[in-house]
Amino acid sequence: MIIGNGHNQATDWWSLGILLYEMLYGLPPFYDNNFQVTQEKIVNYPVFFKINIPVSNEGKDFIFNLL
Repeated sequence: MIIGNGHNQATDWWSLGILLYEMLYGLPPFYDNNFQVTQEKIVNYPVFFKINIPVSNEGKDFIFNLL
């Protein structure tokens, strides 16, 4: 189902993945001070899970698949 502004349910799932990542690490996965760089990272970079915060493989897999 497409909502009036062109977004669909996939956007909601992606947003949930972003939210969960940010709750664990304190910043969104593709964060940069420069908005253009953030956009570049969203399109071209893989999700990176920091090693200093322990997250189970199942948790990482869940977030990865949402994103």
